[in-house]
Amino acid sequence: MRLFFIRHGQSENNALWARAHSNVDRVSDPQLTPTGRKQIEATALFLEKSLKTDPSLGYKSGDVHIYCSLMDRAIQSGLIIANRLSLPLHAQLDIHENGGLYLEDPLTTERTGEHGRSLADLKTTYPNLILSDGINVSGWWNRPFEDRDSRRIRAKKVLNDITNRFGKSNALVIFISHGGFYNYFLRSLLELRDDTEIWFDLFNAAITLFEFSDDFINLVYCNRFDFIPEELVT
Repeated sequence: MRLFFIRHGQSENNALWARAHSNVDRVSDPQLTPTGRKQIEATALFLEKSLKTDPSLGYKSGDVHIYCSLMDRAIQSGLIIANRLSLPLHAQLDIHENGGLYLEDPLTTERTGEHGRSLADLKTTYPNLILSDGINVSGWWNRPFEDRDSRRIRAKKVLNDITNRFGKSNALVIFISHGGFYNYFLRSLLELRDDTEIWFDLFNAAITLFEFSDDFINLVYCNRFDFIPEELVT
């Protein structure tokens, strides 16, 4: 199995932080910015060229599976990639960003969980997204702010799920996910201690490629963004 881990394009919250270094006016489920769309379009074009020129990636055999989180910026990024590759996009409930959907009080920093899009809203807004079982009909998140222990458990679950399902196959799996979850996923994969002080950068629309075999896991490249025009890198 090969896994492309892709971060969504620049979101409204990303742009806000870059501009003001503040969470004031932060929203719980931001949209892609115009820059974010251009970034992901560049990523999608790079993927298309890579898959069509490297037979080992499984594009011609059809053994390619694209998943995104249920956060708007990831769905919007995933649809751009899926449309470029002419492949279906599947929702994956467990690859969302750390904390889930929440609002933060700028004075107290208290974080309050949000409901998120309902099942009906998801179907209406993203009719081409293939939804998974287990989505809360009244809001896909609908929980308190996610703590660190829950993030670690979730990352291990995602890693176990994909290796159990695809690990011994020639499948290509594409995740469109988030920078914070990427760090928990990598920590789980590399079996790092929870108290290790390290951060793995993943720029907007950048890619990390893993190869899984029976004997080892090969980190082919990480945080690759050379296919994104320099003026669009964030």
